[in-house]
Amino acid sequence: SIRGEPVELMLDSGLSEGLVTPALAARLALRRSGRSQGEGAGGVSDVNLVEVPDLVLGCGVHLGRPLTAVVSDFPQEKLDQALPLSGMLGYQALQEYDVDLDFPRARFRLWPAGQGAAMARKAGLRDVVAVLLPVFGVLCVRVMAPGSGGAAAALGIVDTGASFSAINA
Repeated sequence: SIRGEPVELMLDSGLSEGLVTPALAARLALRRSGRSQGEGAGGVSDVNLVEVPDLVLGCGVHLGRPLTAVVSDFPQEKLDQALPLSGMLGYQALQEYDVDLDFPRARFRLWPAGQGAAMARKAGLRDVVAVLLPVFGVLCVRVMAPGSGGAAAALGIVDTGASFSAINA
């Protein structure tokens, strides 16, 4: 919820800032905090930025500080009338937590920073060591080919908002 009003946001770990639709920004009277150049699949465009205060996740976690969001049209907003998406939650909101993505159960869990690895081991899961991509700060994993002796064959971006996986040859 934002300011106590329920909203549906898509989790996109490859998105730096958040994104809200113009309709949501207007409905909640989100305060404009500037302009920026946004870069996406459609190219570069000038976008308005707003401050998203008082963001509380469905599990009750209060993110504790305002987030910055781009105001932009969002095609997924109208894809499913039963799930009216009003934007995306980017990695800015998650960077203070250890995150467990549980796709089979369609959920994610947030642990206080530094505690997620112990909880994962307790559940029989393994740590995946990640690195931050310089400049963008996007979370990446080293992808190794069998028999490579541990040398990274590629760098994979962890992007929960992507609809497919891609690799450059």
